Amino acid sequence: MKNLKDFLAGRRVQIASEIGPLVDERAKLDTKIERLRTELAEIDRAAQAVGLERRKPEGQLIAEHRHTPPMTIKEAVLLILSEHSEGLTALEILAEINARFALGIVRTSLSPQLSRLKNDDKKIEIYGSTWRLFKHEGPAK
Repeated sequence: MKNLKDFLAGRRVQIASEIGPLVDERAKLDTKIERLRTELAEIDRAAQAVGLERRKPEGQLIAEHRHTPPMTIKEAVLLILSEHSEGLTALEILAEINARFALGIVRTSLSPQLSRLKNDDKKIEIYGSTWRLFKHEGPAK
């Protein structure tokens, strides 16, 4: 039974670590799709202005009709923290993101993004166990 428990625990961690980057990649693709749709709408308006009839783009995806997250995990963290100047714990951030954006993020996907926002991007800081936006007058004590 221990081997099965070890396998399940290990597989859970492995899957959770793969989800975060995929959600980020999907959000980037969604942004690109939205940009192209905007450009297509502008082209349609210009074409109509010069007398061309509007055409539907060929090969529309069935997946277009499903709801996709509008932002990356890092963007969601920054938005949530911008609304909580006192800061939040990682679990509170996770709960807020999942409640508001229904991203289905797990703790193991959030942690690396918090670290990147702190260490690489210098956009957030941690004080005790509370994360908050980086205050430009100096880091947390």
